[in-house]
Amino acid sequence: MTTGTPDEAAEWHRVAEERRRQLERLQDQTLYRVAATAVGRARRAAARVRRVVDPARDGTLLLARSAAALPHRLRGGDRERALRAALAALPPAPPGTVARADVTAVIVTARQPARLDALLGALERLDVATLVVDNAGMQENAAVVARHANARRIPLATPVPYAVANEEAIAVVTTPWLLLLNDDVLPFDDTWLDRMLAAVDADTVAVGAQLVHGRRGPLGGAAVDGTVQHAGIGFVLDGPLARPQHVDRGSVPSPVADVRDVDAATAACLLVRTAAHRAVGGLHPGFVYGSEDVDLCLRLAAHGTLRVAMGAVLAHEEGATRLRGGGEARRARTARQRANRALLDARHAPQLRRRVVRAAGRPDAPPHRGRIVLGVAGPTPDLLQQAFADHRAVTLTSGAPGALTVVTDPGRLPAAGSAAADVPLVGWVGPAERVAVQRWTPQLLARLDALLVVGTSDDQPVLDGRPETLPVHHVADASAARDAVLGVLEAPRWSVRTGVPSGRAAQRWGDTAVAEALAAELRAHGLVVRVVGRTGWGSPVDRAADVTVQLKGRGVAPVAEGQTNLVWVLSHPSEVAPGELDAADHVLAGSELLAARYRTATRTPITVLPQATDGRRFGPGTPDAALRSRVLFVGNTRSVARPVVLGAVDAGLPLTLIGSGWERYLDGQHVSALHVDPDELADRYRAADVVLNDHWEDMARWGLVSNRVYDALACGACVVSDEVPGMDALLDDAVVTVDGRSDVGDAVRRLLGDADARRERAARGQRTVLARHTWEHRAAALVRLVDGGA
Repeated sequence: MTTGTPDEAAEWHRVAEERRRQLERLQDQTLYRVAATAVGRARRAAARVRRVVDPARDGTLLLARSAAALPHRLRGGDRERALRAALAALPPAPPGTVARADVTAVIVTARQPARLDALLGALERLDVATLVVDNAGMQENAAVVARHANARRIPLATPVPYAVANEEAIAVVTTPWLLLLNDDVLPFDDTWLDRMLAAVDADTVAVGAQLVHGRRGPLGGAAVDGTVQHAGIGFVLDGPLARPQHVDRGSVPSPVADVRDVDAATAACLLVRTAAHRAVGGLHPGFVYGSEDVDLCLRLAAHGTLRVAMGAVLAHEEGATRLRGGGEARRARTARQRANRALLDARHAPQLRRRVVRAAGRPDAPPHRGRIVLGVAGPTPDLLQQAFADHRAVTLTSGAPGALTVVTDPGRLPAAGSAAADVPLVGWVGPAERVAVQRWTPQLLARLDALLVVGTSDDQPVLDGRPETLPVHHVADASAARDAVLGVLEAPRWSVRTGVPSGRAAQRWGDTAVAEALAAELRAHGLVVRVVGRTGWGSPVDRAADVTVQLKGRGVAPVAEGQTNLVWVLSHPSEVAPGELDAADHVLAGSELLAARYRTATRTPITVLPQATDGRRFGPGTPDAALRSRVLFVGNTRSVARPVVLGAVDAGLPLTLIGSGWERYLDGQHVSALHVDPDELADRYRAADVVLNDHWEDMARWGLVSNRVYDALACGACVVSDEVPGMDALLDDAVVTVDGRSDVGDAVRRLLGDADARRERAARGQRTVLARHTWEHRAAALVRLVDGGA
């Protein structure tokens, strides 16, 4: 978002100055200085320990892994001889539509001159033109390339990531096909490229090869000589995210004159249609030696088929230099791989999850892990076992994480917010389980994403306290049960983001109640929804979401290309950072006034969507005489002198004040309680003659009506509040407004003396809110917006 007006500049200056003063006050604290010193000393001590421990750890792990692999590695020579014999026995590759002259090989190298020399020799025997990108490597590289007539060197003065280095050469490729090769691969024979070319048909955009581990010596680690390193890349679900895995890794290679359709293939040896490569934008520069080939293949798949030629076999000394080294090098690799995986998820996670689920019924589908937890009040039902008895990709597991984990005690379902709750949670109730149904408490039912009920709605057991927003699927047989479970797995996932901290403190924030109410209503649309606090942004469950909805508060949440990212400004517009609106796919403004401001500041589409109330919690009811109050205010001070409260005290009104921090501004005798139980709040509103409210200054200025107004009106309360532009039109003039502290007493006294006026305004406000301003309405609007409706 651009900010150019004097008012906006002044607001940002005020916010920055306040944050600076807060930081200075914190740094002046003795506890802060002591903690900072202790942390510094601890880090230096840890670094000294790592310098001693890391080499010992790395050496021990290498010895252990090498020892475990040694019996298999000793037979590596036999496997290699058998592999060469099998390759020699293959029939010649049939002539294809692509000739060797149509191919330009691209190799990125740095510190592998001997390996590069051998690979260039193999390409020269096939008369293939080659571009070698010397990625600021060894001086010997120039001499190696000069020895091969078909090779040309492209020197780079400074090292760049693998994707960037490849694109330097690909930019000058003029042939219809390009061949990406690592400098650590070497073919076993000279038929490999012809077999890859023979795999090409009119729909093919990329062809990979079968790669096997080369000879690594007795200290070669866990990789076993002569076994398959890569025969294509597939995906499995691990929790809420799909993870790439090499197909057939670790098996004995079996070269055949056949092709295999795959989801992706490694760029260690990958033949790519040049036009398709350029159409998808090439290798993404954000990846650093990892996942860039998977990302490329996922984008290429939109233009055609990806295959592996199973008869094209090369040895691959995987990461001959890049994956070696311990200590700091190992930690750097781990950090790099984590960043690459996060970027891959950001670009593809939701689509990959759906792809894996949809492919789960295929005979060749790989098994999956931790995809769903199904709660049963009793032993695993026969019908459920029948549903997945012949399903290779999904197997039942009781008591331990598995593809479909069955929990036979509903009380042992993963707790909300835990890592285990990242996957869908489904309940199961059979027609004869009327006793077991009692174990499904309302609190447990509220955790579920769906409920499967065996039989029709006519013979459904009574489920006391079942949330109205819980989707219920009636299943009559094993096939319907399997379809229902897979349907929940495939259901769109939404992440409702808040700026609240983690832990118990989250429950004291109003944003948490708002987010949970919205999530429940979204769940009623068949969605799998999770509420994610600030520390959970970018977590697996957050990255797996098809749609993210940030209820704007503290912090700037990350946006991902593979997700639909919504930013909903319901409060504190001064917290919106420059550029934050531009990065979103859609901005929801809590008022017309704010929407008009944003339309001049960003090109992102803007929709007006105000605050709302939980209509299932706040609504009509009988007032509790024990909670009756004449004038009620529920809220903390927020470290400011709130005029509507001070005005009520000045006027001597019969105020019931519930909240904390008021001792700074009032005599403690005015405070009735420090907090109110959330389950009691609606009863408090119903029992009050007048409910007071006020707004943060920036919210009032931009027309953002507090959710307290909606909640109180929904309960049938008469509300008095400070003025907010647009509130009268939004709420049918149901709220009585006051102009400052001095106006509160007269306005409230008039209402206390006129019961009919109070009832009329309260009834009008209740009708308006329940008819147009509940989270049920807002959830439906969000679903329509994302689905492309009005």
